[in-house]
Amino acid sequence: MKKYVLHPGYVWSRTDADRHFITAAVLARLYKVPMRECVVCRHTDNVSTRGLPKNMIHLYPRYDGDYRVERQER
Repeated sequence: MKKYVLHPGYVWSRTDADRHFITAAVLARLYKVPMRECVVCRHTDNVSTRGLPKNMIHLYPRYDGDYRVERQER
């Protein structure tokens, strides 16, 4: 069952002040969620999320490095 929507993209790193592209696979690893439970949003305008259940958890690259899913579910 798909539970998460991964939104790969660029993020400024707080640790080295560089801009990094975070892929869907890296994003899943950072959040510690299995890829088999994820849908990947490949568009920045979120067009690819239309028709998905509303209760899915959207996961994005984070500047602050806080990749806890619990924080996202609130």
